[in-house]
Amino acid sequence: MRSSFGWIVLIIFFMVLSGCGESEKEEETRGVSDSAPVSEKSIEIGDVSAQTGPDVKEVKKPRREKLSDEAVDELVIEVREKLAAGEKFSGAQGPNPITLLGRSKDSRAVPVLGEVLASSKDPLARRQAARALGMIDDPEAIEILKPAVTDEYIWVRLTAALSLARRGEKETPLPIFSEIINRESFEDWKIEMSSEAAGNLSEEEVEKRRQSLAKMRDQTFPLLALSGLDKINTPESIEIVKVALESENPYVKRKAEKILKK
Repeated sequence: MRSSFGWIVLIIFFMVLSGCGESEKEEETRGVSDSAPVSEKSIEIGDVSAQTGPDVKEVKKPRREKLSDEAVDELVIEVREKLAAGEKFSGAQGPNPITLLGRSKDSRAVPVLGEVLASSKDPLARRQAARALGMIDDPEAIEILKPAVTDEYIWVRLTAALSLARRGEKETPLPIFSEIINRESFEDWKIEMSSEAAGNLSEEEVEKRRQSLAKMRDQTFPLLALSGLDKINTPESIEIVKVALESENPYVKRKAEKILKK
């Protein structure tokens, strides 16, 4: 009897031991399966420095609700009224109607955006209109944008050229991109200022403005021009990109090298 009881205890002991071993294996397996997805895919998008792997996915911004026909019509009226009154389009009183019309991607916005681009005395508004027209897939928008590459302000010329390149135009934008990369008419570039006139600024503010404008000329404009040239990708555009290889700005040079390696 004792012998039988001993065997029963021994069997139970081995069963428990075997069960513990299986549990440990399950835990190990679970640990591997849980840790496997922890790769570059799971890196938070905010950690920019860690996003170097090919599996990193961009976080998509939430889609904006499409404007209704009535809303587009109201924005068109608002822009025309502001344009006629000579009012500024940007400010603290709500979203910019020019920008909203561009985001609507509605062809009905093209004529009024063309009016702003052609007749507004505010270079900032003209630049916004050039950008908005580039968001709308309409042949008329392209034709309206072409004359803007001769605007007196470099920001307007560049924005129009970028919008044209975005819409597949390969020839019209090239002179503007070449002008920027080759620093042609460099001293004559007019860059609109969104703040008060320079006469109302302190010496410190004037110096900051001077440094900001210098950075635009040496880095911001060339980088934007290179992004447009990258979309065109013709023998003529590649020759302009090659000039950027001689830039003293490391960011511009790196961007040019990247384009040429494609």
